[in-house]
Amino acid sequence: MALSASKPRKISASTVSGFAVLGETRLAELLAAAAKADPALMRSLSLELADHAGGLGEEIDRQLTRLRTAKGRLDARRATALAREVRGLIGAILKLGEGDPAEGVARLIDLLDLSEPVLERRSYEARVLVEAFIEGAGAAAGLTGRLAPGGLRDDLIERLYRLYREDEFEITEGLTAAIALALDADGRRHLQALATRDLEALKGSKRSNPLSLARLVQVACDVADAETDVDAYIVAQGRLGAKASDLKIASRLLNAGRGDEALKRLEVARPNADQTADALAALRIEALDAVGEREQAQAARWGLFQSSLSRDALKAYLKRLPDFEDVEREDEALDGVLALSRVEDALIFLTQWPDHRRAGELVRTRLQALDGKAYPVLTPAADAMATRDPLAASLIYRLMIVDTLRWKRSARNRYAARQLDECAGLAANIEDWEAWPSHQAFVSRLRDDYPRTVKFWNRVASL
Repeated sequence: MALSASKPRKISASTVSGFAVLGETRLAELLAAAAKADPALMRSLSLELADHAGGLGEEIDRQLTRLRTAKGRLDARRATALAREVRGLIGAILKLGEGDPAEGVARLIDLLDLSEPVLERRSYEARVLVEAFIEGAGAAAGLTGRLAPGGLRDDLIERLYRLYREDEFEITEGLTAAIALALDADGRRHLQALATRDLEALKGSKRSNPLSLARLVQVACDVADAETDVDAYIVAQGRLGAKASDLKIASRLLNAGRGDEALKRLEVARPNADQTADALAALRIEALDAVGEREQAQAARWGLFQSSLSRDALKAYLKRLPDFEDVEREDEALDGVLALSRVEDALIFLTQWPDHRRAGELVRTRLQALDGKAYPVLTPAADAMATRDPLAASLIYRLMIVDTLRWKRSARNRYAARQLDECAGLAANIEDWEAWPSHQAFVSRLRDDYPRTVKFWNRVASL
């Protein structure tokens, strides 16, 4: 019989203080023994000892070299351990960078340069390892602002820029934006010059890479944002042609107090992969308000509510109506939702508004129109109504249970059993079953209709 591994004891503050009675020598022996069995701990200790002895830079370089030459696939356990090592190296490099920011940035770049060969060794996604390298990119951006102006800073900025350009694993997302904010005007000009040079080279290339173009434009946009230069941002976005983001440009125009320009751009903007029709409509409403077109803004809010069932748009619309008129208009809006042909959308809206009375009415009158397998919609709706309208909640659970059994969705038997248990709990709070069968009658009908779903009934019995 195999023995199960015992869980490690949690170490409290009192336990830590109690270790002191063991004495320095014994604690050192125990730590050395633990490090011998844990390579990651050994490397962490090596960094601490090197820092104490004044050789932190050399030890960091040794560990970077080891990472550079390491081979073999990274499974979940090894990837997690390596992520700890990477974070340990980042901490050590930042400590080194306190005294010499340039040395710190240079070594962080060396570490980030290893991200591609390291991440290519993964045997699964290993998000924990990706996130460790992302932390390294953030640390490098933070140190950049402390670099002294001059050729060395320019070289390091270019190395970071190249990392961003060539990044295949999205570990440098937002890097150039952070660098641009950290740098002074001269540093930003250098970063801008790098992007401009490569944009010109790309423009003359017969095989233009859309990803490279987007990244280069993003650098120029990041510099423009850091300098709050909306016009430079518009010029940069213009390099994307038809794929330029009207949404991003218009939002910056609005923030700069240029509402008329934002509105003109939004009037002709069209949805694409980066800007939905609803997002454009919402920003257009802001622009209308900014230029004083209150009535048009209200009409646009109502239109956005009707087209997309935006709760925010309806709330903003009602908030701007006179007293009493807002109540009448809210009733009109919610009655319209109740009559929607898209019954699941109506249920979502009414339970989230919330309007439990209308939600309950919808369930009672249009239960058969609801899709019994629309679990992401029905489950939260039933949960939301359990207290206010337990009968409606129970009817929703019943719908999902019957759908599971009728269509033999055996993978959902355990959920259906729990839903039946929820119905039993709700039944105690239902005084009037109206025209619906009681809980006992419903269960009896289920047993008559689905006597052979043994696994389901066994799960019911085990609850």
